Amino acid sequence: MVFSIDNDHQRITLSTKSLEVNPGDMVENPQLVYEKAEEAAAAFRAGFPEAKARKQERMEARGVVDPNLKVHELRSGVVQDVSERGGVSVHIGAGVIGLLRNPQISDERVSNEDVEKMFSVGDKIKVMVYKISKAGHIILSTRSLEVNPGDMVKNPQLVYEKAEEAAAAFRAGFPEAEAEAEARKQERKKARGVVDPNLKAYELRSGVVQDVSERGGVSVHIGAGVIGLLRNPQISDECVSNEDVEKMFSVGDKIKVVVHKMRKDRPIMLSTKSLELNPGDMVKNPQLVYEKAEEAAAAFRAKVLEAEARKQERVEARGVVDPNLKVHELRSGVVQDIRLGVVWVHIGAGLIGMLQNAQISRECVTVKEVRKMFSVGDEIKIDNDRQRISLSTKNLEVNPGDMVKNPQLVYEKAEEAAAVFRAGVLEAEAEAEAHKQERDKVLRAHSKETRKVMVLEISKNWGRIPLSTRSLEVNPSDMVKNPQMVYEKAEGVAAAFRAKVEVSPILKCLSIRQLEEDREQQNKILKARHAEDASVHYLN
Repeated sequence: MVFSIDNDHQRITLSTKSLEVNPGDMVENPQLVYEKAEEAAAAFRAGFPEAKARKQERMEARGVVDPNLKVHELRSGVVQDVSERGGVSVHIGAGVIGLLRNPQISDERVSNEDVEKMFSVGDKIKVMVYKISKAGHIILSTRSLEVNPGDMVKNPQLVYEKAEEAAAAFRAGFPEAEAEAEARKQERKKARGVVDPNLKAYELRSGVVQDVSERGGVSVHIGAGVIGLLRNPQISDECVSNEDVEKMFSVGDKIKVVVHKMRKDRPIMLSTKSLELNPGDMVKNPQLVYEKAEEAAAAFRAKVLEAEARKQERVEARGVVDPNLKVHELRSGVVQDIRLGVVWVHIGAGLIGMLQNAQISRECVTVKEVRKMFSVGDEIKIDNDRQRISLSTKNLEVNPGDMVKNPQLVYEKAEEAAAVFRAGVLEAEAEAEAHKQERDKVLRAHSKETRKVMVLEISKNWGRIPLSTRSLEVNPSDMVKNPQMVYEKAEGVAAAFRAKVEVSPILKCLSIRQLEEDREQQNKILKARHAEDASVHYLN
């Protein structure tokens, strides 16, 4: 189904979700969805105006201002809408609609599926006005009405019955809680500007937890008035959710961290993941991690220093020029480093080249397989593919996949294979030059001839003007069969094409989309031809 048309960006959004009779039908039985598509599309179109009207009403209601509305006020409301993406729109009187987001429903985690089970359109509930933004958006809360964490999930009716008492208690304690939160916030901001001259990257520090954020992340005081930030991804090698963070850390906890990153005018990033001897230790037994922190930090620093030294060596080697180095030359080398599927190889005279996984074999080689095939210190043979010193073992294979099946055999036959490859390259280059000269000859012969074309697009950013004769064809392939006829009828066909595009913005979008598809298809064909030519010359 065509879900929306964006004329400004020439995008057409499609949907099969709108064709589902029951949620998840496209996953469980897509064929059934296609069979009942006509009926489902009709039902969707019938209900669309009502849904659109409700959405418009909510948008307008957000702009409504109730002069009597106050922050932390208790209100009775009626559920207007429950979003699939989470969040509940609630009418709280005087034409005002507020938003009850998942994090403000309960102290326990509430998923989008839980929201759909807990609320239905028309439900009468009680909420607290949690925040009124500058834009006029009203954020509501039932979490502030819970006597015990999770009451909204376990027994929402009890929450509504005790709402008056809970709201009064929240308001009474709010000034003190807000003052404490603001003080902690100001302290963190101030601490970010504090510079400890003795603080070093990858240093082990003992610290005290200052704050645990609902959105994830722990603020840790690491001495000398400095506060750093321990984010979820740097807590453990295992996935750590916001709920896990709140269980693992409490304000006042004494912990050990590594200074992970220091940047000017930015928070100091901390890490406990770097202290894990085994992935997931921080989740399973954080106390063990703190006990062995000194040992783990020393091992981590050694790894970092080794990696930085290899990186510096590669950077310096990029500036080295070997006058004897030639394209497609065979070289022996020693593996210096392996990272993200790239093998860095020292090929002599201080030169380090890059052997990417796409150039290892004509069979697909994944990043994991690269780690299995090569180790630091291995002596290998490679072919210098380009002047930027990209390397290749793929060009040394006699049969596709030899590097995966038997790399030693490839190295033994490397001299012979490299010679065959170079001969094939020279032949391919000679043939390409002959084609170019022939093409130039044809172009010169017809340089004064006039042709008719249609301007498809004017790209001001790139300075390109794509042209088309396909748009001038009455029948597909006319340009191949009878180009003269196309030129004769060009004026009439072009006028008809322009009329169609002006009438229908969809056709305009499709014409531009077709142009992009044509470009992509042309690039694929050219790449395939180049690969085929190289393969044929190599095998011959």
